[in-house]
Amino acid sequence: MTVDISHPFTVEGWCAKEELEYLAFLAEKSRCILEVGSWKGRSTSALAAHTPGIVVAVDTWRGSVEHQPELQGRPASGVFYAFRENTSRYDNIWPLLANSATAAKIISHSPLRFDMIFIDASHDYESVKQDIHAWLPLLAPGGIICGHDAYRWGVKLAVKQLIPSYRVVPNTSIWTTEEA
Repeated sequence: MTVDISHPFTVEGWCAKEELEYLAFLAEKSRCILEVGSWKGRSTSALAAHTPGIVVAVDTWRGSVEHQPELQGRPASGVFYAFRENTSRYDNIWPLLANSATAAKIISHSPLRFDMIFIDASHDYESVKQDIHAWLPLLAPGGIICGHDAYRWGVKLAVKQLIPSYRVVPNTSIWTTEEA
């Protein structure tokens, strides 16, 4: 792959180098991307830097349950401000401050359909299941749905049940419907 992830790799987050490269590779072929769970903008930056189109970034920017100890005693807007600062060089990101279900309802009333959906929000079984159910109807024909943390139990079980044709990208924890 000939993608440049030098900036995204400087942003705090959990996607490894190979995962950012894979997302950038998919973004090059996608004009309308949805990211569910953007945190401080690491993967968002990789997507925005490589798509010829837009990235709709959906998040509450309040963190999942696993982030609460880290965020305790800090301003609620801190993560969103970090996201905006980390992604300020890109003019093709549309942040949508909402939970996943609410955002899906809002967007379902628009003509937007996504050729790439990346799910990386809450990692428990019920949340992943709800995210897939909410967003799959907004995937354009021939589009790719993928997500992070394929080996986490809640993610793995939900994806296995709802997207039986998925595969895990080698050397990553990204699950995808993109054919190898």
